[in-house]
Amino acid sequence: MRKLIISVAALILSSLFLYAQSPEDRKWNLLDDPVDLNLSSNLDGWLRYWDEGPITFKDIQILNGEWPKISEFECGIQWNAFEQIGRIGNTIVRGPSARTFMNPYASWAQQNYQTPDMLLYFQTGFDYMEICRRRAIKEFISTSNTGMEGIMNQYSYIANSFISQMKNGTNQGRDIEAVRYYSELVKSALSKTDDVLFDDLKTEPRGFGLGVNIGVGSEFFLGDFASYLTPIFGLDLSFDFVYRRFSLFLDGLLGWGGKYKKDIPLDGYQWEAGKNVTGGHIEASLGYTLFNSQTWRISPFVGVGVGFIDYPEYSGIPANPKKNSDEIAGFRFQAGISADYKYLRILEYLPFYYGVSDFAVRGRLFVARTNFPSPAPAWSINLGIGVNFLAVLQKK
Repeated sequence: MRKLIISVAALILSSLFLYAQSPEDRKWNLLDDPVDLNLSSNLDGWLRYWDEGPITFKDIQILNGEWPKISEFECGIQWNAFEQIGRIGNTIVRGPSARTFMNPYASWAQQNYQTPDMLLYFQTGFDYMEICRRRAIKEFISTSNTGMEGIMNQYSYIANSFISQMKNGTNQGRDIEAVRYYSELVKSALSKTDDVLFDDLKTEPRGFGLGVNIGVGSEFFLGDFASYLTPIFGLDLSFDFVYRRFSLFLDGLLGWGGKYKKDIPLDGYQWEAGKNVTGGHIEASLGYTLFNSQTWRISPFVGVGVGFIDYPEYSGIPANPKKNSDEIAGFRFQAGISADYKYLRILEYLPFYYGVSDFAVRGRLFVARTNFPSPAPAWSINLGIGVNFLAVLQKK
């Protein structure tokens, strides 16, 4: 009984001593026995990443005593399926991110092997895992064979197979010449495997796209028609359908604010000076993008449509007594140029597609001729400015 009491007391005292230490000290004490080193790799915040610099002995456990194995090393690839991974000027890049990590809990060496060659052994395996990470990201960006998880699992398997082969080929790091041989092979491969740089990403996919533009527009009449009407201003709404460099613009302007400068006989009506005018147009135009950079898109266009002018305040003698207002309309054609200044872009890499979403300020300038009835067809200069959103998807 006395021995039992002493044993229990010793156990309690040792437990109190362990938990009296700092959390950092307790963390390493948990690793004194290699049997307990098979901990989870998902210890976020306690992982050691490749981009933090070369491995040192502070990153692994140094064990006292004699063990059948002299070292162990665990590393892998930690990836996120979809997040913001960088920015190029006005372009935010979103997609899969991946980092090469090692697990300090499961990486150790016996004290007698605390040598530069043992660090080289660990670093070689770490570098090869980084090579596989870079290749996995590049394959995901350039192909559509599978999703990111499948690619990462494939390259993790390749890296772990190589590391297992290196462990056997170097006798867990004992064979210094073999360690140096593997190190030279991996260093050479790493130098030839560039990481994915944001500047290299495709920021101009050419595929199908949809867009919407909303803003204000105006129409300034020219020639004989200008002697009858003041300019009109109003709401401008358009939709874009894009394929490669071609664009179909469906545009409409609902304008108001104009006035008749003098009496005007139109289509059997005597419209009076000083009365208000509403009007606008509906048109379809085909554009071609001559210049498309990360910041600007310039597209000339030509199209056809219908222009109209309303006389809501009727006071004359109508051709049809049942009407209390009237409208004139005419076929029109136009030609001009559209310029988009892209103030924000979001480049997104999806499992099977990548796409660009552009947020831009759009300016439009075009000339139109509308075949209004007598007294004269109308030439006009049209101006517009608005905000535009365009999303383009492109198959990899």
